Amino acid sequence: MTTRKRLRPAARIAALTRGAVLAVAIGATTATTAQATALEFRLDTGSDATLEAALEQGSLLASTMADAQAAASAQDLIAAAQADYQRLIAVLYEAGYFGAELSISIDGQEAVTLSPLDQTQRIDEITITVDTGPAYRFAEATIGPLPETGGSPALPDGFASGAVAGTGVIRAAAKAGVAAWRAAGHPLARIAAQDITAQHQDRTLSARLTLEAGPAAEIAQPVIGGNMATRSTRIAQIAGLRQGNRYDPKAIDQAAARLRDSGTFRSVVISEGEALDANGQLPIDIQVSEQLPRRYGLGAEVSTAEGLTLSGFWMHRNLLGGAENLRIDAEIAGLAGETGGIDTSIDATLRRPATFTSKIDMVASAEVMRLDEPDFRLDQMRAGVSFERDVTATLTLSAGVSAATARATEGATNRSYSFAALPIKGLWEQRDDRNTPREGLFGTLEITPFAGVGDLDSGLRLFSEGRYYLPLGDAARPQVMALRAQAGAVMGADATRAPTDYLFHSGGSDTVRGQPYQALGADLAGDGASGAGAFAALSAEWRQPLNGAFGMVGFADIGWVAADVTGSNSDWHAGAGLGLRYDTGIGPIRLDVATPLGKGETGKGVSLYVGIGQAF
Repeated sequence: MTTRKRLRPAARIAALTRGAVLAVAIGATTATTAQATALEFRLDTGSDATLEAALEQGSLLASTMADAQAAASAQDLIAAAQADYQRLIAVLYEAGYFGAELSISIDGQEAVTLSPLDQTQRIDEITITVDTGPAYRFAEATIGPLPETGGSPALPDGFASGAVAGTGVIRAAAKAGVAAWRAAGHPLARIAAQDITAQHQDRTLSARLTLEAGPAAEIAQPVIGGNMATRSTRIAQIAGLRQGNRYDPKAIDQAAARLRDSGTFRSVVISEGEALDANGQLPIDIQVSEQLPRRYGLGAEVSTAEGLTLSGFWMHRNLLGGAENLRIDAEIAGLAGETGGIDTSIDATLRRPATFTSKIDMVASAEVMRLDEPDFRLDQMRAGVSFERDVTATLTLSAGVSAATARATEGATNRSYSFAALPIKGLWEQRDDRNTPREGLFGTLEITPFAGVGDLDSGLRLFSEGRYYLPLGDAARPQVMALRAQAGAVMGADATRAPTDYLFHSGGSDTVRGQPYQALGADLAGDGASGAGAFAALSAEWRQPLNGAFGMVGFADIGWVAADVTGSNSDWHAGAGLGLRYDTGIGPIRLDVATPLGKGETGKGVSLYVGIGQAF
């Protein structure tokens, strides 16, 4: 008969106390070693699949035998089996089984009786047998005292009388209680005492946790280190942690995020002291590691209709020693294209974090461009400054002022004008990955009042875009339904007297694939000149992973334009197609083949698009 190692009640309580610091090992799958040793888990019929998976993941034997890079010896397997007693008991305690019986048999002998020093040359079979017995339930589950301000902390639902007991839910309750006191300004809060008792006769557990809040505290002057080219005063300004501020763990996290978002630092670590200093303040240590200051990049995109687009940028991450980011972008588009001429642009953007306050970035920019499009030509110079603030972790708002001067040719009409604008923008970012999103939301809303001089009216431009990503199927390699909606309008100014680049077109890779680039506009003067005062577009993609790094996409796009928001002189068109993706790790290489569809079939044949990154 196979012997089983069953913990005595006192040993169970000791193991439960230790369980507060035990962690479940990362995933492993059952496999054979080079010796073809078989590993088998035998659980009683009452065990569920979740527990079985947790036991296999927590087993050192399973991970040792699954490691294809290292052939385990018999001595390695014996040592791993003996370590598995405590590891698997910890997993069982995590799930609330405090009376389980566990046996680990190696070729018929209990592993605990073997010596790793024995010169065993071969192991044929290892069997792990678990009889869980019934799960224990909480007879009592209490924690306190808790802070009275800020409402009750979010204790785990399972930490309550009658619920299934487990070391995991006890740890979660302890963490929530300590976090509540820290959020109330007590950085040294801790678990002062714990009374955990198992009643094996009735399969219950009593857990009483006592919290010690410690004193409320302010933070001390942060100590900054690791910086070589960035001034410490600027690091402190970006972090926004000032001596005398009330301790707030969220402020610590936000300070680290602002420093990382500046782009100047490779890593940021903010450490809290373990005791208050002589002034009763909490020491704060900020350690940074700087990025290489300069970076450059090149890009290319090609389509059968729009031709070749070449782009490049040069960046300095720390221009003046205060984490200022200077980026210069240049682009040439329309090379060998079938529509319009060659577009060129060069722009420079300087971003200075922590301007006025730690939460506000200043962005100054200047641009010179020439657009030679199918229905107009535009030469324009623009400069502006704006201020951005992260209102929440997902919402960014910006506002500023810009000025531009331009010369436009639309059909037989030439215009020269200047205008000033007050761009206001909101951005919502809640995607799981910006390069290859699989779930989440993204949205922008732009409101731009403008005042014209010369052949230009004054008015308001609106533009919004929303994207939604829905994962389906396997979580590891999900199919994704991606949706995009775009809408825009120019109000208060006749479209013939609005800034040319403020008007809208549809067609091409950014709106409706399969239709020629900017094929659809509104014929405003009856002379072929286009540029719509109102615009809307919808796009849908079904993204299906294939073998390895390859994926397939099916898509459909539809676009609509009109002379103004009333819908006059409107038209629409659509396109659909298939695409291939190759995941490079930093974004996919994209190949799309599309054809025009439906009533608005202004295009002909098939269009091909090749680029880097998802279409949206």
